[in-house]
Amino acid sequence: MTGKRGTMPSALATVTTLPFRAISAARGARAVHPQGFVCRGRWTVERASPLAPDATVLRPGASYDVLARVSRGAGLPSAVGDFYGIAVRLLDAHGPGRHQDVLANASADLPLVHHVFLPAPRWYAQAYSTCLPYDAGAGPIVLGWLPPDRRGPGPSLDAMRDEVRRGAGFGIAVAALLGRFTEVGRLVLDGLVDPGDGDVDFDPTRFTGGGLRPVGLLNRLRGPAYANSRRGRGAPRVPRALPAPPHD
Repeated sequence: MTGKRGTMPSALATVTTLPFRAISAARGARAVHPQGFVCRGRWTVERASPLAPDATVLRPGASYDVLARVSRGAGLPSAVGDFYGIAVRLLDAHGPGRHQDVLANASADLPLVHHVFLPAPRWYAQAYSTCLPYDAGAGPIVLGWLPPDRRGPGPSLDAMRDEVRRGAGFGIAVAALLGRFTEVGRLVLDGLVDPGDGDVDFDPTRFTGGGLRPVGLLNRLRGPAYANSRRGRGAPRVPRALPAPPHD
């Protein structure tokens, strides 16, 4: 049973997401992906995907400046691998202040497996996936970042920062829920943001639009989970995304 269309019953959302608040309060940091840094880059799409006909950010020629947060998901010692993540914000993707957030975790380019968070020995070791589904007009899909065909940096955040300074490139990819990733463009991270400029709170349930819509039960719980994590560490509340601009 649900309340208003597109919402979770408040009691269920509260019960299932309160642990994020407790973990965040205990850590004094994010409940998950506590260690990371923010960088700048560019998102460029070169080829269309028949799996995402409605998504404006996945159309050929789409190009956006991005803010990204590169992180270690479990907060393990820096000398070993971790559950890496790369969260990306496409700035003003749907108009001024109407950003598009896409969060991807280390996973694999395999059917079914790309719905699972996987540990990796280093940042470039395997594909990244949103793991949870989106709809972009042709049925559910996942998005991903494909690493370059080279070994890449070591597992520490310092090694990852050095790689970003040199220019870290990934393939932007789309896959059906039971398919393999197909590359449609490039995500290049090539500039560090000064830590003094503050962190960025990504939320793909608030910052999305242009025909790209997170779907499914777990996606509907993400917003309350992120909100509880922010409350637990005393971070400011993230404002709701502005409404999408009207269609032409």
